[in-house]
Amino acid sequence: MMFDVLPCLFYHNNRFVKQAALEVYMRRSYIAYTITNVAQLGLPDGTPMVEWKFYLPTSHPNVVAKSASPHAMKRTGTMPKIMSISEDLANFGRIQDMGGQHERLGVMAAFSSYEHLAENFDSLMQRYADYTGQQQQTSSNSSSNGELNTIREEKPSEPIHIVNLVIQHHANYELDQDSDNKLCAAFIKSKESELVEHNIRRVT
Repeated sequence: MMFDVLPCLFYHNNRFVKQAALEVYMRRSYIAYTITNVAQLGLPDGTPMVEWKFYLPTSHPNVVAKSASPHAMKRTGTMPKIMSISEDLANFGRIQDMGGQHERLGVMAAFSSYEHLAENFDSLMQRYADYTGQQQQTSSNSSSNGELNTIREEKPSEPIHIVNLVIQHHANYELDQDSDNKLCAAFIKSKESELVEHNIRRVT
């Protein structure tokens, strides 16, 4: 029931309602994952966006099952936020190896049309470019001072990040799943090089 209601709120008139709906949807969808950081952001044109960093569940077949210390909850603004590894480096010593995993980045935003998405696509991809730059800088600092040896410096051997995109159907739209699938596939194909460049594993 909740997943039926929340998408309607992605297009609410109140920006804070939109942001809250995106975050709740993401948290419920990724409840089995280890989320280390959530941020409510906005694209240059004001479109709300939620960004999160996460690890696969330790039971995932791609993960060597190892336990990790639970992360404490932390508030930012009006929404609860899970403490980020990058926000409290002192906790690195208490966090066990997440099965040899790299931290992953997810971004979710809702658009009024494919045209609206296309206008903002480069800004979405910039989030992944910024994240990669931050990881490389952190890794470089770790190497130079000999600290934080829990950071994995090598690049992932395969794409690891995800992006969730919502496209609005207007009230007079007649549902046509085949046409929707073709539109979605065509858009993703047209952006294939950018998705590969930014290490995107899955588009939902």
